[in-house]
Amino acid sequence: FDVYNFLISLPQKDFVIENMKYINMVDEVLNKREIVELVETPFISQRDAKIYNGCEAASLLMSLQYKNKALDYDLHKFVSEMPMHESDPHQGFVYSIYDYDPLDVAHWIAPDALAKFGSNYAKTYNVSGSSTEELIGFINNNKNVIVYVTANYSEPIMNDQEVPVNLH
Repeated sequence: FDVYNFLISLPQKDFVIENMKYINMVDEVLNKREIVELVETPFISQRDAKIYNGCEAASLLMSLQYKNKALDYDLHKFVSEMPMHESDPHQGFVYSIYDYDPLDVAHWIAPDALAKFGSNYAKTYNVSGSSTEELIGFINNNKNVIVYVTANYSEPIMNDQEVPVNLH
């Protein structure tokens, strides 16, 4: 199976090209396994929807739709139901989900609040703090996992917030 040509054929090919170093590391790990099953998860573009800080929402909706939940939702409808909060990401999405201003803070919803929101559509759990082995175990047991990372896997840019400004 030619992982590179498969990945480059995906709608997010620019991301693939920019992150080949990390993709090669994943490919190396996968090739050590005897069986690799690739599943088709629907791709929902936060950029195409112009919901520029909607990575958590898009990831959750893709995960739900892979499990045949929330099939009548597009990203705009889904985000319209997401809890928002003025200052507490553990209560809802903080700052604007639609644009980047202000640039010096993370626009996000914490995993506990995201899991609570996801529970409106399916059984959803906050597994923050899980080890890599535990995450792999969830995946091997056909459980979807959403992982918060930094944009382009770059070094975290911290300020006085709980998470990096370049959270993705």
